Amino acid sequence: MQSDYTHIFTGSMVEVHYVKNMLKEHGIGALIKDDHGSAAMAGFFGGIPDTLDLFVLTEEAERAMAWIESSVNDNHDSEMQ
Repeated sequence: MQSDYTHIFTGSMVEVHYVKNMLKEHGIGALIKDDHGSAAMAGFFGGIPDTLDLFVLTEEAERAMAWIESSVNDNHDSEMQ
């Protein structure tokens, strides 16, 4: 079975929520997956604490990745000045 979602980003809770909110402002919906939190709630241990995965619809993945790369480059350039 093929997924309708594509993984585009992994990071801390703060980073993933920031990226998700920025994508939302650009009209791109996203889903957060927390393997560690889900496993802990079910009474199991798995995943890496404080590491979340961000997914978007496959049809939006290219646009989302372009925005993320642009945003990272813009932030890097402003830090260098």
